[in-house]
Amino acid sequence: MKALTTYTEKQVSDLPFKELATVYNTFAKALGQKELKKFSDKTKGAARVLKIQAEYLTTVKAVKAEPAPKATPKPVKAEPAPKATPKPVKAEPAPKATPKPVDSFSMDIGGERVVFDVNSTTLESAKTPLKEGTIHDTFAKAIDNSLDGNLTEVIPNFMKLMKDAPVSKQHIDRSFVIRRMKRLINKGYLKLQAI
Repeated sequence: MKALTTYTEKQVSDLPFKELATVYNTFAKALGQKELKKFSDKTKGAARVLKIQAEYLTTVKAVKAEPAPKATPKPVKAEPAPKATPKPVKAEPAPKATPKPVDSFSMDIGGERVVFDVNSTTLESAKTPLKEGTIHDTFAKAIDNSLDGNLTEVIPNFMKLMKDAPVSKQHIDRSFVIRRMKRLINKGYLKLQAI
């Protein structure tokens, strides 16, 4: 029985889902068991790979313990060794750069480009939100939670409300807030006021 590559529990759990069946089949073939096409899920697949690997290792130890019969070996044509599946190397994710806070932003108003300073601009709701849970409604709540509608308070309030929302899966930062705010200003839902 030729030696096969064995894996630790961590290595098996790190294998791609599609590769689990290949590893399982390698052990199954060596043990003369039925091969399979795929597993129903990764957890079950990893468990079955570890189980058949343990069975293989037990069989290999039993074969090594038996004395080999003395016979003259016949010349055997060497088979090429199966290509080992390279272990996937996961690169460490690069640390995310902390974005600079947005202190100003510009908008086209009346055909002119106007720059607003976040510290000296207030925001107010121009219309009553039609639906609960919309971006407009969230901005209205963020404005209500601020003292005077100043963007230095509205933006963090909006970010907190969005992160607390159960359906929010987007990364919420100041740039996101300003993009959404500009969209609602252009639609006439919100108004900016320079102090």
